[in-house]
Amino acid sequence: MIGCSGGSGELPGKPDDGDNGNKGGDTNSNPISFSNPVVGGKQLPDPSVIRAKDGFFYLYATQQEYAFMPIYKSSNMTQWTFVGSAFTEKPDWQPNTRVWAPDINYIDGKYVLYYSLGHWDSPKKTAASALP
Repeated sequence: MIGCSGGSGELPGKPDDGDNGNKGGDTNSNPISFSNPVVGGKQLPDPSVIRAKDGFFYLYATQQEYAFMPIYKSSNMTQWTFVGSAFTEKPDWQPNTRVWAPDINYIDGKYVLYYSLGHWDSPKKTAASALP
């Protein structure tokens, strides 16, 4: 995810958890720049971000070694906390694939997640949930 810089009014402060490499947080009149990657030094390919009804931003990314489509949460898009995975296990209808390129949307009262698997013959799938 490409970070934002300047104009935020945030000064360096203590990260919200030990996993986040950014120092944003304290409100002040001096802007600060944020460098990439903005999520604690992690590479998160194909990010998709949505602002949910609870006011938080949720970032979904391509499958990582530790999560089948990791989900991060932020109130300001500069400090992110890992909150879980979109899938507790990899979908089994396409063996030997990776879950990648998520696209999160809010449609008719549900959070709808479009994603791809590593096979070109069936590239898009969909999942839906009442929560982000």
